Amino acid sequence: MPYDKTKQAKHVDTIQLLTIIEWLRVVKQLDVHIDDLVEFYSPEFPPKVVRAKLTNLLDKALIDGCVCGCRGGFSLTHHGVNLLKEELEKMDSQE
Repeated sequence: MPYDKTKQAKHVDTIQLLTIIEWLRVVKQLDVHIDDLVEFYSPEFPPKVVRAKLTNLLDKALIDGCVCGCRGGFSLTHHGVNLLKEELEKMDSQE
């Protein structure tokens, strides 16, 4: 199935991606690599879009890791954990 070429990194939900990284790392006890995240988002997003979103999150200091695939090891930074907590608290208060 061909990828939708109109998809951009801004279309990948930040909170969802942070949640996926944390879930894979903590619950599944995986060393989270770029391939794990590309596979999760396929076929909705092409690999280059997922890589661009991860680069954006690295630039914002929300995650640590390597997008080239040499070592992976994606994890949330202190800022990423705080953002995720804030968003989850907002969701809880809306229920």
